[in-house]
Amino acid sequence: MTREPDGLQPHPPMPSQPPRLTPDPPEPPRPTPDPPEPAHHGPPAWSWWVVGILIPVVGVLATVFAQSSNKDSGDASPAAGASATARESATVDVSDSPEPEETASGSDLTTLEPSPSDTATVKILKRGEFTLPVGNSADLENGTVGESVKAPDIYLAEDVAYFSGMNGRVAHPSGGATAKTCATALAGSEVKQTGNIQDGFDEGTWYCIPTSANHLAGVQWLSTSDKGERFHYIVWDMPAPSSDTD
Repeated sequence: MTREPDGLQPHPPMPSQPPRLTPDPPEPPRPTPDPPEPAHHGPPAWSWWVVGILIPVVGVLATVFAQSSNKDSGDASPAAGASATARESATVDVSDSPEPEETASGSDLTTLEPSPSDTATVKILKRGEFTLPVGNSADLENGTVGESVKAPDIYLAEDVAYFSGMNGRVAHPSGGATAKTCATALAGSEVKQTGNIQDGFDEGTWYCIPTSANHLAGVQWLSTSDKGERFHYIVWDMPAPSSDTD
């Protein structure tokens, strides 16, 4: 025990205390690491540059190829045109059948196959067959038959057994009816200026006449029926010649 000065009680010694420890400050929270990026499985970025370059190149090549093909087809067109011309010169054109309103109710105009006597050098404007009743006329170029037609070429009289060429001349061709034989017959001296065929009808007989538009035409008598006289006709795309007796 420690002795104190006089008059004071001695105090027992203070027990020694251990030193206080200051706790360490808490550690700051650690940053959460970023999740790993997913792996890219698409094409690399440089591939888009390649595609962007290839597309214009392909377009240019396609344009050049198309121009080359058009040039080749253009070079071949004259030959194709020449071939088409050759085919046309060896064929004849068949006009369409007459429209119903232009044909009289008593007519039966039909389309006919090419005649063996047709020539390939003269174009045919119209051809076919028709029945001509008594008192009716036929317009060969328009393919109509009736009591009143636009431009009559032949007429079947009511009181006599003959038909009339309405344009002044009728002739018999020699050697079958072609554009050449009909032109020769109409230009000859034996052409009938009256335009009437008065010697009756012989089956298969051809007659050559000019049409109202002065085209050369051939008319063949086929038969007689209850409806009238039946004819086959051809109109050529050439003018009818004048007669030597004009």
